[in-house]
Amino acid sequence: MKITKPGLSLVISLSVSLLVSPIASSESDRVELDWKRDPNAAPPRGEVSAPAAPELPSEMTVAPAANTPQPNASPERRPATSVDELESLAARAGEEAAIEAARERGWRQYWRAGFARGVASALDDSRLGAWDREEGRRYGRRDLRAGVLGAGLANEVAKDIADRDAEARVRDQFMDIGREPRRDRTDTNAPPPIATARELSGPWAVLPVLEQVFETYPFSKAPRLSREGRRALEDWNINPSLFARNDRGASPYDARWKDPAIAYDNWRDRQRPGSPWSRFTSVQREQFRQVFFDQFLATLGSLDLRPTYAGWRIGFDDGWRYGAAVQAEWAYRQGYAEGFDIGVRESALLAFPFAYTHAFDSAYDAHFDDWLRHPHPDVLRVRLSDESDDGVFEPGERVFVDSEVVNYGGGAGTFQLSASGRELDGPVQTSIKFSGRGRAAAEQPFVLRIDDRVKPRTGLSVTVAIGDAHVDTPLFVSRPLAIDGEPTIDADRLAGRVTLTFAVTNTSRRDVPGTLRVEPQTGSRAIQSDELGVIAAGRSRQSTITFEGMRPLTLISGQARWTATIARGETLDDVREIGIAPVVADLRNSDLLDFMLTLAQGTRVNRNDVQEARALMLERLRADWSRAAAADGNPYKRDYESESTETALGALVRATKGRLRSFSSPQVFDGLDSEVSALTEDLPGAHPLLRKWMKKLAKRVG
Repeated sequence: MKITKPGLSLVISLSVSLLVSPIASSESDRVELDWKRDPNAAPPRGEVSAPAAPELPSEMTVAPAANTPQPNASPERRPATSVDELESLAARAGEEAAIEAARERGWRQYWRAGFARGVASALDDSRLGAWDREEGRRYGRRDLRAGVLGAGLANEVAKDIADRDAEARVRDQFMDIGREPRRDRTDTNAPPPIATARELSGPWAVLPVLEQVFETYPFSKAPRLSREGRRALEDWNINPSLFARNDRGASPYDARWKDPAIAYDNWRDRQRPGSPWSRFTSVQREQFRQVFFDQFLATLGSLDLRPTYAGWRIGFDDGWRYGAAVQAEWAYRQGYAEGFDIGVRESALLAFPFAYTHAFDSAYDAHFDDWLRHPHPDVLRVRLSDESDDGVFEPGERVFVDSEVVNYGGGAGTFQLSASGRELDGPVQTSIKFSGRGRAAAEQPFVLRIDDRVKPRTGLSVTVAIGDAHVDTPLFVSRPLAIDGEPTIDADRLAGRVTLTFAVTNTSRRDVPGTLRVEPQTGSRAIQSDELGVIAAGRSRQSTITFEGMRPLTLISGQARWTATIARGETLDDVREIGIAPVVADLRNSDLLDFMLTLAQGTRVNRNDVQEARALMLERLRADWSRAAAADGNPYKRDYESESTETALGALVRATKGRLRSFSSPQVFDGLDSEVSALTEDLPGAHPLLRKWMKKLAKRVG
């Protein structure tokens, strides 16, 4: 193999020596990177300049003090000592404390807030880190471990692909039983093998973590930090990673710097024994505190705080430079990890052809020798036939299994040929002896028997196995005659008449006679049958059976049931349970309302029929409610105002309005309005207007 690229010899030597290189298959197996930088690489000139600091947020500014008079001590609390001296001392202390707070603590807080904003702005600045990312990608590709890992990856992937390809190549040669195999590793029709992107997918390097970049670059490494900023950092215990783009919930700004209570505590803690403060009584101290507070706030509100606010701008500039340094390192590490993965893939792709050729030759020889020296039996063909030879496998019938087997390998051997299956007795087996490459067959077919308890229309399978090879052949258990599909039902519910139409199919290879019987499961109708005569093999015949005088409510409610059977003499071939669909929830069908109107016009009615019909009507109105709730607008209101029949309730109102006295049996509808009104309270959903108009419409029933 000719080497034309620099460094290829090192990669190939590594790929040969590392037969099984540790491949990063999970996150814990990835390579820890050192994030080394090229000492000779220097960023280009024209560094991105820091943007201007944004305006100080209004909520961080100090409101000007109101013009309020200075407080005086109450007359009853005036001590014997000079009140003017105490107030003067307190006012001077409050004024000095306000100036100190603005100059030191306030400036520090604005600097910290600006610093945090600057870091966040730098991390969001898309102009930063582009050069560092490219530099990291370039240096990561050159990482020596990427070449080593890629070479090992090429060996491992090539070994799997080559073994699969070599085995398939040898198999194709030996499975041509008509020719003698010869060693031939080449396949002119096969494209040159390549490693796929899926097989070389990464990542292979441990991905960088932004928090670790902050640990590497603490505040002490912030570049060109202002002198005031270094003082502001001295006692600032905060994790700089809080300023990262995904975590900015905590604000570094502390507004307590302008709290007079804190300033007062600081002033008081600095007082020494013998000072005027130490000689004050508790009343004088309280008076002093009040004056201090007022003077502190008044002074703070009247100060020119522009020098204090300048801390925001200075902090922003310092933070932006620090954030830019973090961003550069973060981008470099991201690029390094990307470059490392690119280097692994490039190295693997470079070493793959050589590794594949070496692995294929070795695997081909191993597989060829195995097929040449050992037997490789397989099942060529399986044929099933039933005992009666009518093409239908029936419960309890014997099944004959004819099979042909082959030995593709060059070695001799004796193997057990077996046949088995679920719901079949067995397994049964016999010995097959192979002298070399060639076909063989069992002397007698296997005989299996289907269990008597297997129901028709059951799918089974027969498994024929020899050595490690097996073939599953489907076996469908049935009877010669079968009711094909669902019957057609034609019903006149009000007349109590139902016509059932069946299609009966002969699935066997012989002509057989059949009788169709249909037995009602509801009511007292007699069994009806139809002698179909002889049905030709593979043909179908249609049969129609009609039932008269059925109870209309049984058909309307969907309670009617039948059992249909098809038989050959005394042998039952197929059974089918049949039911009629209810029409109560079919809002397009008016059979229930028509039945109730017919019932009300009769002179003698069955009380049970009335109760059942009214219960079905309430069930129908529940379905009517679901449709009305899903419709646009208020259909109950439209039916009420225009006397239309958009809803089932509207149709009921229109059919009964003003006719109650003309009915021979008004009890069919009498009081139904109250039952419908009560139903509205039990309906699901929160639809107050829909419920309101349904109640109003219900009052018109009858």
